Amino acid sequence: MQKFNSTIIFIAILVLLTVTNNAQYKLSIGNFWIYNYDYREEKVSIIDTLTLFDSLLYYETHLLTNSKNNNLIHNSNQHFKRAKSNGFFENLSIYHNTNDTVVTDDVFYKYNAQLGDKWIYRIAYYQDSTVVDTSWSEVVDVFEGYSFGELRTIKKIRYYSNHPQVPLDYYKFFCDDFGELSEGNYLGIVSSLKGCYIDGVAYGDTSFIVVSVSDDSYPSEFNLSQNYPNPFNPTTNIAYTINYPGKVNLTVYDVLGRKVTTLVNEYQSTGTYQVQFSVKDNQLSSGIYLYRLTINNTTRTKKMIYAK
Repeated sequence: MQKFNSTIIFIAILVLLTVTNNAQYKLSIGNFWIYNYDYREEKVSIIDTLTLFDSLLYYETHLLTNSKNNNLIHNSNQHFKRAKSNGFFENLSIYHNTNDTVVTDDVFYKYNAQLGDKWIYRIAYYQDSTVVDTSWSEVVDVFEGYSFGELRTIKKIRYYSNHPQVPLDYYKFFCDDFGELSEGNYLGIVSSLKGCYIDGVAYGDTSFIVVSVSDDSYPSEFNLSQNYPNPFNPTTNIAYTINYPGKVNLTVYDVLGRKVTTLVNEYQSTGTYQVQFSVKDNQLSSGIYLYRLTINNTTRTKKMIYAK
């Protein structure tokens, strides 16, 4: 009986640690961050959870880039975040290249990090487990500064390696309240946090306007049509054509990156398909929504407007 009670206590502590770590890193579906660059904006949204590598819980993120000419570019690589029990923040990325798939495992932040803390930042390897490079992170400065109108503790973290072909040396500023605040190199700051939406609260400027979608950078693996009618009320049709068979996922999101519904999630053969989306099934407010089609790790997204 005593052993059984001890097991329950251990499980309860483990669950509490997991929830606490996720809260520290603001890992919650619907949260997003918008960063300003010289010629573009990037929006990083947490859109889903999934289990990888022996039951480890990861949060899937989606990257949108809005260039100065109002084109919307999607990152078809896969990115997952996880709060580790030892206080580190991990980002797992899977890059699909022409000849191979490269996996990077970045441990780029530590909650409550102190000046002088140092750890392995990245181990890049191929699918056959061949190590490509090992990089390091180090807290090189800690100071008080303002972020979104309040004084906060900010940490400067340097990332570096001695790779003979692609040497790495840059830095990022973090705070425990929002995560990454900005990124820079020897030339100065290259990106800064414009705004974010965390656990129901908006900070700074969270606008991310999509005017058009550029299809030029996508392969001819499939075609996603504009929904019709658009604007719509209460139903609209979404058509797409598949040139190669594969796993198909068609999901609708709101402008905050929160999933509304999944319309398709199955293996499909070559051909043209049409799916109907209805607000009657989802009780939505009027506004802009995004529908994203993913086939064989390639993604394309378009916007649609629901008008009451």
